[in-house]
Parts: sequence; C-alpha cells; structure tokens
Amino acid sequence: MLVAVENHPYPADCKASGTCYVLEHRLVMERHLNRILDPVEVVHHIDFNPSNNDISNLRLYASNAEHIRVEHPDSACKVKTRHR
Repeated sequence: MLVAVENHPYPADCKASGTCYVLEHRLVMERHLNRILDPVEVVHHIDFNPSNNDISNLRLYASNAEHIRVEHPDSACKVKTRHR
C-alpha cells in the first residue's frame, strides 16, 4: 500500500499534484529504525503477505541480492560451469 508523505527523499511515486507516496512497509521499518532507508535496502514480508505490515513480520536486507539469496534461493540465478 502506498502512503502519502511529505518531504521523503526516496518516494516510490509522485503525482503531478505534488503528492508523493512511499510503500507502507518501508515507512514502518523506517519508523522502527528511526532512519530513512537507503533505496537499495529491501524490506521483506516474512509471511509473504504484503498487507501484513506489522514490524514483527518485516525483515530488512541490505540489498536485493541479499534478499534473493536468503529468502528466494531457488529463484536466484546460478552460474553454470562448462566441463571440458
């Protein structure tokens, strides 16, 4: 869910009216940490329910690569080696 915010340095979307929005789960994590998240940080929903934005259901990853490696290992790209 998008939440209207003022003066956020990394909005997910801004309308022509000037209203900007941030994803709710990112705002919950920012409030919990008392800091703005870096745009490359990923907030993961532990129960895979994107509407459950309780802080106990959120986990922060430093990057999407880390998020994929830990939470979605089967979908991570794997390098194939050729044997001669």
